Amino acid sequence: MGKNSTITRLPLELQAEGTVVPDNERKKDEALLALIKKGGTSAKSLDEEEPIPEKRISLRMSADVAERIKQAAKSRPVKLSSHSWLLEAVFEKLKKESF
Repeated sequence: MGKNSTITRLPLELQAEGTVVPDNERKKDEALLALIKKGGTSAKSLDEEEPIPEKRISLRMSADVAERIKQAAKSRPVKLSSHSWLLEAVFEKLKKESF
């Protein structure tokens, strides 16, 4: 067998009657079966991020400014909602002011 070979055996409960199994192997099997029976959840994918808590705010502005934002969002090559346009503007301002 090569250096990286794996040797497997049947679990104790599936081995033929009368098979001699060392105590340390029996304890390993019992611990493994207990872990399997315990169950659990699958590992979280790297793509799954914790949701960022949101804070909702009300924003008052003149109808003229709201219309200008709407037009600016629509004039982009890829259409944006006014909400997305406003968020982008906020992030640009935060970056500009080093926050």
